[in-house]
Amino acid sequence: MLPKDRVVFEEINAKSMDVVRYENQNGNLTSPVMVRSLLRSYYEGDTAAWMKLFRSDKNKAGFIYSALYAKKNSEKTTPSEKEKFNKMSYHLMMLACSLDPEIAQACGLWFADTLINNNKIYTYVFSMHTTSTSATTHSVLAVNVDASVLRENSIINTVKGKKKGNTANIFWDAFDYKNEYSGYNIYRSEDSLSYKKLNTAPLILLSNQFEKNKREVFYQDTLRDRGKKVYYVVKGINYFGAEGRISNVLVMQPFAGINSAPLIDTIKVVRNTNVKLSWRMQDASENTFPEKYVLLKSNKENGKYNKLFEGSQRFSFIDTNVRESCYYKVAAISRNKQDTLFSFTRMATIIDTTPPLVVKIISATVNKKGEVTVVWNKNKENDLLGYKVFKANRPHDEFVQITSQYIKDTIYKERVSLKTLSKKLYYKLSASDKNHNSSILSAEVEIERPDTIAPSAPVLVTVNPDKDRAIIKYIISSSDDVTTHTLVREQTDSAGYRNLFVLQKTDSSRTYIDSLVTLGARYTYKLQATDKNGNASFSNEIFFLFENGFRKKIEDISYGIDRSAQKIWIHWQYNEQGIEKYILYRGRKNEKLTIIKTLPSGIFQFTDNTVNMGNFYEYRIKAVMTNGAESIISKPINIQY
Repeated sequence: MLPKDRVVFEEINAKSMDVVRYENQNGNLTSPVMVRSLLRSYYEGDTAAWMKLFRSDKNKAGFIYSALYAKKNSEKTTPSEKEKFNKMSYHLMMLACSLDPEIAQACGLWFADTLINNNKIYTYVFSMHTTSTSATTHSVLAVNVDASVLRENSIINTVKGKKKGNTANIFWDAFDYKNEYSGYNIYRSEDSLSYKKLNTAPLILLSNQFEKNKREVFYQDTLRDRGKKVYYVVKGINYFGAEGRISNVLVMQPFAGINSAPLIDTIKVVRNTNVKLSWRMQDASENTFPEKYVLLKSNKENGKYNKLFEGSQRFSFIDTNVRESCYYKVAAISRNKQDTLFSFTRMATIIDTTPPLVVKIISATVNKKGEVTVVWNKNKENDLLGYKVFKANRPHDEFVQITSQYIKDTIYKERVSLKTLSKKLYYKLSASDKNHNSSILSAEVEIERPDTIAPSAPVLVTVNPDKDRAIIKYIISSSDDVTTHTLVREQTDSAGYRNLFVLQKTDSSRTYIDSLVTLGARYTYKLQATDKNGNASFSNEIFFLFENGFRKKIEDISYGIDRSAQKIWIHWQYNEQGIEKYILYRGRKNEKLTIIKTLPSGIFQFTDNTVNMGNFYEYRIKAVMTNGAESIISKPINIQY
């Protein structure tokens, strides 16, 4: 029986509990028997009980006594620290109770009833006293026990092991048994008959924040006698402190061990191109003990080693793929494949006379501030020391080294003057290794100093209207490095300039026709000249009102007649912009047209209430713009009224 927390546990100790056993006959409780009264932990002054426990295991008894009756924490202890300590000590105490019935009995959480009939069902009722001095109790727990059913814990059948040298690593899946066992004992035998417990304290499944999914319990043992079998079994400890049934038997047998390490006893450089090596075990009598030898090589002592050779009967090797100084070591792999022994590293020194490969330049640029950037591919030589940069004003001049130290990176930057007559610069690179072997100079890379001066400005000569279009005449820039001329236009009521036309270098027409103009609109034209370095200049601006004095006639006109009301109505649609008003004309047959009505813009209907029966009327409409322009008068609308 385990309380749900320390508060309940302390309440039980303060008030104590009575345990009454009933015979349970189909749910009817009869024949009550008090099997335990005043159940609680040992009193602090119960010397006889505590001394018996101390004689059994003074460490466990001391911990339980301290957890139950130790003085309060120091006044310097913060509330959170106190709460953390009390919580930890309570959980450790409950763990000890689940592993040892004597500790559980000392804490008042264990009792045994030996006066039962194995053919009956019992109900045990636990009742807590209302106070420490009251005889009144109230029920807090009832447990049914069928005495005819003998419960057996599961057999642990997942015990496994691995050997590494003389060490046996034993492990089993404890997660699946967590509801049956609180801990485990491990036993060892050398004859499979007589077993001896190895652990001094129960083995338990513990995990932390980094092992939330941990399932297995591990134990490590030393295999002392080579070639002799050793037997291991595990028994679980249930929550009453009793051991469960024996697990599956794990049999482990140590291999004959290797007591010495491999060594490279000969290393010789031949003709500065080959390396001859031989090796053995330090104890020559153990040369045949390893299952195989592996020869490893690296360009750096602490770098990555690659396998050169693998075998069991051969103890020498000639490395013919050697270009620079390198390092070797030998690994001896034991026959159980669980142990690998390494020799000390040996170095083969090669006199390097081979220069690095030629550097390949990727790009070279210079900006308008004169900042030069040269970028190249990194060489793959392992002994590379760095790079040197050379510069000249012409490709056939002598290239002069401009760096005083080796460049470790693959980029070089400097600032050059733009105020000079030489427009171009040329760069070359050379790579050097740690033996100061230098590659031949790379192919030169050319950069052109940027032009920061704008080209001469072009000229806009005229902009004239021509029916429904505008004719623009211009003179292009006289600078010979101009790459494009762009004619731009801005409309007064729009946002910003828009490109109209990009002139080709060979353009000789000096005229552009803008057919995307609107009558009555105001425009600003200018011409931009741009050189190959992005420098730009602009022509004079010409402001232009596109107007020919007339707009298109109103075409969409309809009418209706209402003879009963003696009126004629006329309706029209006109989509031109900038309209100030509409003027309507009327005349009888063979009579001159006169203005009958003037309407403001936005009104598209007129009703004539001054008509007489038996007449033939002709109507016409025209629009007047805000700038004074007029539309062509519409076609006549002839109505017989």
